[in-house]
Amino acid sequence: MPESTAFSKRLYQTRLEKGLTQTEIAKLIPMIQPSYSRIESGFQEPNLNQLKRIAEVLNVSLDYLLDVNTEYYNNQVNYEIAEQVKFIYEKYFKDK
Repeated sequence: MPESTAFSKRLYQTRLEKGLTQTEIAKLIPMIQPSYSRIESGFQEPNLNQLKRIAEVLNVSLDYLLDVNTEYYNNQVNYEIAEQVKFIYEKYFKDK
């Protein structure tokens, strides 16, 4: 049995919060219920179209479903940009 991922746990919780059964959400995607069940339990990964539809049906962002920490990502990008600016400054302008 596969280990539950952050995605499968979040998918399960979100579906419950929305008050949907696996059969209901599978029809809305559309896909057959056993395929949806395998995705929710971590036995199968959705393809991109299914992933997009799941997010639309549940009215949540892909970042949320995939448990992407956008705050960390934005801070990491900002840090990398700051390091590049510092490098350019020190290389070209510091002693001028």
